[in-house]
Amino acid sequence: MIGVLLLVAMIVASYFAVGRPALPVPTRTSSLALDDVAEHLALPPPALGSTSLAGRVHGFALTVEGTADETHIVVEGADRIPAWLRIAPVARYERREGDERAPTGDRIFDSLFVVCGPEREVAALMQEQTRNTMTRLLGAEVDGGRIHFRTTAHDPRMLRIAIDRVVEVARAFADPTQYEARRIHDHAIEDGNPLVRRNLLDLLIKRAPDDPRTEETLTRALEDPFARNAFLAARTLDNDAARTYLKRFVIVGERNEERIDAFEALLAHEPWDELAPLLEAAALGSSREMARRASEWLLEHGTPVVFTRLLDRLTPSTPHSDLVVRAAVRAEGSELERSLLFLLQRCYGEPAAAALMTSAVHALGRVGTATCLPWLESIASGHDPAFTAPRKAARRSSAAIRRRLREHAGALALVEAPEAGALSVAAAGTGAMSLADGDDSADLGDA
Repeated sequence: MIGVLLLVAMIVASYFAVGRPALPVPTRTSSLALDDVAEHLALPPPALGSTSLAGRVHGFALTVEGTADETHIVVEGADRIPAWLRIAPVARYERREGDERAPTGDRIFDSLFVVCGPEREVAALMQEQTRNTMTRLLGAEVDGGRIHFRTTAHDPRMLRIAIDRVVEVARAFADPTQYEARRIHDHAIEDGNPLVRRNLLDLLIKRAPDDPRTEETLTRALEDPFARNAFLAARTLDNDAARTYLKRFVIVGERNEERIDAFEALLAHEPWDELAPLLEAAALGSSREMARRASEWLLEHGTPVVFTRLLDRLTPSTPHSDLVVRAAVRAEGSELERSLLFLLQRCYGEPAAAALMTSAVHALGRVGTATCLPWLESIASGHDPAFTAPRKAARRSSAAIRRRLREHAGALALVEAPEAGALSVAAAGTGAMSLADGDDSADLGDA
């Protein structure tokens, strides 16, 4: 039974094999395909049975040569396409002496092709449309004024598309206006790829910083939706529009490095009093690096009064209050101790404020006087586990202040006018001495 079934299956299979023969697959470019291409390009048809086609298209010498494996298309325009321009697929690129590689900034294109030639001319030439056309011609090469493209397509329609694209690229490369510097300014604003726009802005800044068109282009780039491009333009320019952008950027910028660069650029040109509010906001902001740098800038350019204001604005929810407190101690303002005590009052009894209290207590240990000892002793005598860190810090700070007071006990200091000439002892104790004003005789008393 099984043998009969196998026999029937073989008979059916042979019927379909004979009745439905497979279609022939072209393995080389036929003369019929080239006839179709010649008609499409308005060229004389090839000789009967020929697998090659030659003629001129838009002023270029075109050669199409078919083989068993591929079709080789060559467009020659040595007198029109610059001989210095070289474009090669990355996989086939071999470096030559004197090659000047000129990346476009388009990551997809640069991963497929290596472009060699003068940087300025290449930047002007490789606009978005040209890059896209070359990307659709994977494997195409430009060298010595010729464009070579090999394709495995033998179908007439696919050959027509490939030849049209090669000729399109040739026309772009042969157009002398494509290499004009003004095109760089246009592409820096209009190219659809933000990284290409950035590459072109970098080129203008490097090669033509004093060109009035560069300033105009950079000013237009302030409206670039890609923030890094607009920031590059703003950092380079020195005008009101750029400074306005930088002030906004230091608040809304996503990358700390660029926000810091924006501050640096502003500090070089803007009056300090206009930047102080921005720096104070950064010191109280969520980024620790920005808070640290803002505190440093405030120390360098500001006054102790700035830190008095910052201390008065600190709350338990301030992200990096410890940085502000440490910077305030370095500023050494006359109101520093008072501000720190007010800060302790605001934080007292609030478990969420324990870290901020600890920072303030440490600061008082460095700058505090006998005035703050009652506060420190009150904190040190507590028992709430939530305030263990402030309690330990208070004990150390209290001991440090008492040590300073003992070291300076008995020191004499001149009192400022209107009590000029008077002497006072630095700390309470026996042996106080004062000199009376006027004609009164010197009086020594026991305190």
